[in-house]
Amino acid sequence: DGLASDLGHILRASGVAARIDLDTIPTPVSTELAMTGGEDYKLLLTVAPECYAALAENYLAKFGSPLHPVGRITESRAEAPKEEALPDPSVETDGNKIVWLENGKPVTKNWRGFVHF
Repeated sequence: DGLASDLGHILRASGVAARIDLDTIPTPVSTELAMTGGEDYKLLLTVAPECYAALAENYLAKFGSPLHPVGRITESRAEAPKEEALPDPSVETDGNKIVWLENGKPVTKNWRGFVHF
């Protein structure tokens, strides 16, 4: 239902926040459509940083296509680690804090995923 919606589900269930680098999202459509569209686009998952290399290698070997890291989960909604601190143009949607980045800089986007009803 769009990355914004599915990421929101993960954040709500985990009680964490996220930083998403819009420049890294592989999409044949507009970034906004990939974030908010109602069609399935890609698999969204989170993985501990120390496990990423092995997972990416195994995924590529098994499925023949790479994983595409698009952001980071921060430790909590309340605050990011000091080295992760950014100005806060983030959008809080239904209690989920997402910082969208373009060219490494925070941008304000009020994206919500597809709403079924």
